[in-house]
Amino acid sequence: MAESKSDILEAGRKCSKCRGLIRHHIGPHGTKCDFEIQKEYRDQDVEVDVTNEILELKNLMERMMISNETFKQDVKTEMESMKHEILQIKSRSNDNNDIPSTFSVPSMSPKKVVPSAPAKSSIPVMTETKVSTEADESDTSMILDYPVPQKTIKAVKSGKFVNMIDLLPANLVNDYNENPDPIILTLDNGHLRQQHKRKVKTITSFNQWLSAWSIYECILIEQNPILYSSLIAYRTLIQEADKKFHWNAINLYDIKFRTKLAQSPSPKFDKMDITLYVTTLDATCVKNTIRCHRCSGDHKVSNCPFQTSSTMAQTSSSDTKQKADKDEVCNNYQFGNCKYGTNCYRMHKCNGCGT
Repeated sequence: MAESKSDILEAGRKCSKCRGLIRHHIGPHGTKCDFEIQKEYRDQDVEVDVTNEILELKNLMERMMISNETFKQDVKTEMESMKHEILQIKSRSNDNNDIPSTFSVPSMSPKKVVPSAPAKSSIPVMTETKVSTEADESDTSMILDYPVPQKTIKAVKSGKFVNMIDLLPANLVNDYNENPDPIILTLDNGHLRQQHKRKVKTITSFNQWLSAWSIYECILIEQNPILYSSLIAYRTLIQEADKKFHWNAINLYDIKFRTKLAQSPSPKFDKMDITLYVTTLDATCVKNTIRCHRCSGDHKVSNCPFQTSSTMAQTSSSDTKQKADKDEVCNNYQFGNCKYGTNCYRMHKCNGCGT
C-alpha cells in the first residue's frame, strides 16, 4: 500500500540518493531524485542541524557552570561547618582532661554556644555528679573478708534484685584483683566506659549459693536486724529443698522468688510462695524418688496407708536386723521378686491360692 504525503512528512524520512529530507523534495525522490535541484535544500538542512547542535552545547555548558558553582558553594559551607565542630570538640576535650575514664561523646551537629558566668566551671554539673558517683561505686567494703562493691551493697539495701553470682566469693576476689583480662569499651547513656571482660563463675550447688547468701544476709542484717529470723527461715527452705530436688530447679525458684520480692514494698522472706514453689519444683525435679515396697508409692513403708492390723513394718537405714513378722505377707514374693528367699522375715504365701 502506497504511503500518503502526510505520512512521509511526519516520518521525516531521507532520500536514498541525495540523503536529504523527503519533505524538501519538489520532484520525485529515491532513484528518480534530481540531485542538482535538491542540493540547496540539502545544504540548508545541514546548516540547520549544525546550528541546533551548537545551541545545545552552549546550553549544556551554561548548566554545568551553574551546577559547578552551586557545588563549590555547598562544599565550602560544609567545610566551614566541620571546622566549627572540630574547634568545639577540641575545646571540650581540653576542658575534660582531668577525667580520663569517662568522657562525653559530643554531638556532630552544630550547637549554639551560650556564654556562662565567669565564676562557674565549663564542665556541666551533671558530669561532675556522674563522675563522683562513679568513683563511689568503684570503692569496695570488706564483708566476711571479701571485697564487695559499693554498687552491689546499695542495690541490696535498697531492695533491688541482686544475682547471687555477683556475691559469689570467687567472683568478688576475681573482680577485686587486677586481672590481665581484655578491656572492652561500652557506651552507657552517651558516656564511653572501660570495662574488663569478666570471667564469671556460676553457682552449681547449694554450698556455693550458701557462701554468696551469707554475704547477702550480712548486708541486710546490718541495715535491718529484724530481718534475721525471716532470712534464716528462707535459708532453711532452700536447704530442705536441696535434699529433695535438683539444684537447677532450686536456683530458678530462688531467682524468681527474689525478683518478685524486689517488686513488693514490704518483702517477707519467711512467707513461701506456694504457687511458685509447686510450679517450679515439680515431680520432674525430684532427685531420688522414694518407693514403698508395699504399694510402690512415693512414701516410706511406715507411712503406707495399706498396713496390716497387727503390726507395722518400719523402714530404717540402719544395719540392725528387724524382727520377723510372720503375720505379714511378702509383696515381692507375689511377683517373684523377693531376693531374700528363705531369709526373708515376711511370710512367703500366695494371696491367690493360699500356698
